[in-house]
Amino acid sequence: MREPKQSRASAVTLVQVSILGAFVLFAAGVIGWIVHLVRLSITLDDVPDASMAISLVAIPVFAILAGIVSYVVLGLVLDPEARAAGPEGDDS
Repeated sequence: MREPKQSRASAVTLVQVSILGAFVLFAAGVIGWIVHLVRLSITLDDVPDASMAISLVAIPVFAILAGIVSYVVLGLVLDPEARAAGPEGDDS
């Protein structure tokens, strides 16, 4: 009877890691695209003001979000006992 629960847990872990991978790939794609836009505006002798302004906000936001998602998902994957135990101080 232990087998289905273990199978379900590994399926959940696979989904969590897949979501993490997809989000990190998305964040890296957005950051790469913004860097490409800045480089392209410099290459075309355009004024890179708009590209620089967007990149100064968007790159740290996506990097921080990727870090937070990584921290949460890896915390759930690496320490499933803490997740199963529930919040601290819960006596019921």
